[in-house]
Amino acid sequence: MMNQKKWLVALAAVVGAVVAVAAGVPVGTLLIVGALLLCPAAMYFGMQGMQQGCGHGGAECNHDKDSSAKGVETRNQAPPKAA
Repeated sequence: MMNQKKWLVALAAVVGAVVAVAAGVPVGTLLIVGALLLCPAAMYFGMQGMQQGCGHGGAECNHDKDSSAKGVETRNQAPPKAA
């Protein structure tokens, strides 16, 4: 489904460019705007699958289990007392 969304966004961009050219916007202006929007768009689509699942409505968070097994403090533990 996410792949279909990418194609719809690309199609909307092409249709928008064609309409803008038909309305009299110079092609050079469209190229500059497209270049400025290319980086944020690449970040948006490239980071789609990078969520950890904690706090995003995804899978159960297992950070506490993993970090306690390695001897690393978790957010819920009190710091060790000095002797």
